[in-house]
Order: sequence, then C-alpha cells, then structure tokens
Amino acid sequence: CGSKILRVYDANGRRLIQAVQQKFGMIRCALEIGNDGSTVPASSISVGAGKQMWTGHSDGLVRVWDATAISMKDEIDFEPTVRAPVLCLAQAGSEIWAGTAAGSIWIVGVNRPTETAVEIAAAGSGKK
Repeated sequence: CGSKILRVYDANGRRLIQAVQQKFGMIRCALEIGNDGSTVPASSISVGAGKQMWTGHSDGLVRVWDATAISMKDEIDFEPTVRAPVLCLAQAGSEIWAGTAAGSIWIVGVNRPTETAVEIAAAGSGKK
C-alpha cells in the first residue's frame, strides 16, 4: 500500500503476475471479496474467477476491481465535496464499511457498490 502501482502477485509461486500503473490516489487499504460475497482471509488472497478486490485510496475514492481480469469495475465517491482519504475497508455480511481520515464511516452493499452509501458521521463533527 502507499504506491501508485497496483502489483498482483502469485502468492504460491511468489512471482509478479501483473503491474498496473494508476493515475489516481495511492492505495491505502485493500479487501478481497470471494465469488460468493464472503471475505477472503488475508492469508489466502488469490486471483480467481468471480472475485473482487476493493481498494481505498488517498484521493478519497474506493475502487472495485475484477480480480480475474485485474481491471477496474466501479469507482465509489463517498464524499464528493470533502475527499478525505479512505484508510480502512471491512466487510460485515453483505456490506462493506469504509473508514475515512475525516472520521466518517461509509456503508455500501457488496453487490451494489454504486448505489447510495450511508454515512455514520464522526463524533463531534456536527454531521447527521
């Protein structure tokens, strides 16, 4: 993380499969979702059919990737007016939770990432 190059490695063979130069914010966090919508443990992340990779970036956007083709499928802009870096991603059932540097937590559906997200405002931020 922290690079403008997305590198995909074969964990078993320990070799670089593909490197994609980004023209957007640095990757701050990543989360892989299995083809059945389940979270893939970090120890067994791998490229495979139907899998998605979600990445949080310093430009405040979350990008959803097809883990097989290593191509971007969707781009989610939670805070278009105040783009705080996305620092963490976590899955809770069929939802993805994204935490930002502004202290907000955004929630979006795994299978509908471009639909309206729900914000849980930071304590003391004055937001509701």
